[in-house]
Amino acid sequence: MTHERRGIESRLENWGRWANASDGPRVAACMTGVICDAMQKAKQGAPLPKTGDYIMRSIDSADAVLISRAMVRITLGHRRMLGLHYVDGKTDRYIAAFLRFQPAEFDRRMLEAQAAVEHALFSAYQNSNSQQCLGINF
Repeated sequence: MTHERRGIESRLENWGRWANASDGPRVAACMTGVICDAMQKAKQGAPLPKTGDYIMRSIDSADAVLISRAMVRITLGHRRMLGLHYVDGKTDRYIAAFLRFQPAEFDRRMLEAQAAVEHALFSAYQNSNSQQCLGINF
């Protein structure tokens, strides 16, 4: 796995944690708040997270918002695949069955979806820099 690919995976994992935050996308003010949220979810039947699970890691909300904005610029198929994987935590086999392709195609299709969102992020970045250079304000 290349360094660049791991970079987009980390950003998508962060986006998934952000989307799954207990009260909708947000950042916990402190670790005590994170633990209390997890305990409240457990009280409602959700399993308690193990150390290292998504809830125990910090969330970069600003980056998650950038990913969300890029999501609307990619195809519905790519959006569904990334959402099922990073937000819903579905297995490769489940995603393949749900999206109606062979499980052997999962890795290739995931790379395509990751590349699509990466391209959308890069395009948005280039456009914002061009607008700043030209003095365009919206």
